[in-house]
Amino acid sequence: MTKRSSPGTRSETLPEVGGVVHTHSTYACAWAARGEAVPCVLTAMADEFGGEIPVGPFALIGGDDIGRGIVETLTGHRSPAVLMRSHGVFSVGPTAKAAVKAAVMCEDVARTVAFAMADEFGGEIPVGPFAIGGDDSIGLLPALIQTGARAAVVSLWPVDDASTAVFMGKFYEHVKSGLPPARALARAKQELRASPAHAHPFYWAPFVFFGAD
Repeated sequence: MTKRSSPGTRSETLPEVGGVVHTHSTYACAWAARGEAVPCVLTAMADEFGGEIPVGPFALIGGDDIGRGIVETLTGHRSPAVLMRSHGVFSVGPTAKAAVKAAVMCEDVARTVAFAMADEFGGEIPVGPFAIGGDDSIGLLPALIQTGARAAVVSLWPVDDASTAVFMGKFYEHVKSGLPPARALARAKQELRASPAHAHPFYWAPFVFFGAD
């Protein structure tokens, strides 16, 4: 859900905040459920969040407590996102678009760090079925694997048809040239991101590769 900032949010004390986004994205919510900050172990996190993605206090829905918790947690912190304990992600930015970008990147790094720390979570990271945006966006993955697929490229949310056609064309070009699928996917993401029309993470960030490279 994307919305303009409202009473009780950080924008009351920091006027540069012009947009607030709230999501229940899967991996970020998992960190929120554990009550743990996502540790800063990636250069992309340092660039975007200035450190770890912090955890805010548990707050009941319906009053000002959530907004106050966001303000208290993000005041003096470079991070544009906070994991509210046992709830989900809240991100802020000078515009709604910037806040959406922060929310997308929050989920992306939460997932990556979860995989990197798999040993600490018992050696397994479940990948489905789960939903983002109220649909079975990655729930087909177990079915594909059970039918014998060695690998799959899936999206974490509904995607734009036109930009996805361009993206998949680039992906298969790199696979045909001999790149392993995971590297071909990364290269296609870089190329799509370089296009001004598709620079926003909405267009290139949802695609992930699972399986044998």
